[in-house]
This record gives sequence, C-alpha cells and structure tokens, in this order.
Amino acid sequence: MSAKTVVQIPVVDLAEFNVTKNAEDASEQVIRQLAAEICQAFGTVGFVSLRNHGILIDKIRRLVGEAGKFFNLPETRKMKYSRPEDKNGGWVCKERER
Repeated sequence: MSAKTVVQIPVVDLAEFNVTKNAEDASEQVIRQLAAEICQAFGTVGFVSLRNHGILIDKIRRLVGEAGKFFNLPETRKMKYSRPEDKNGGWVCKERER
C-alpha cells in the first residue's frame, strides 16, 4: 500500500493589485513579488488560488456555469476548439497531454 501525498495549493493575495485598483498605482516591487509567488506556485504545484482579486462572485459563478456547459458538450463539438500543437490556448482532448 502506498502513502498518499497531500499537496496544498498555494494562496496568493492580490489585495495590493486587483481589478478594482489602478494598475499604475502598484509599485514595481509589489508586481515582482506577486509574479514570483505565482511562478513559484505554478512551477511547483501547478495550481494557485487567488484571493482579494476584486472579481465579483456572480461573474465567477457565471464563468463556472459556462465552463460546465462547454465541458458537457459532445467531444465532436469541442474538437472545433481544439488547441493546435504549436499554440497554448484552446481545448485539449482526453489523454492528449501526457
């Protein structure tokens, strides 16, 4: 029996730099610190949880709902949005990324 590894998803606080503030008000130091935290999270865990981002919960719920609708479509319909090999945007079919 193998032991399970529990990985905690890093939380990055965007209170100093969120969509409700003017981006030009953030110091270069704040931006560099946030960038370092996000890079560290994606480089080690592959996920990050953002808090104090200023995005309204209603917009987040709507986005999650729309994503759910998309992923419930038949695979043949999602293939229309398939990511080209040389791009990093679009839908990726099951088992393509290994």
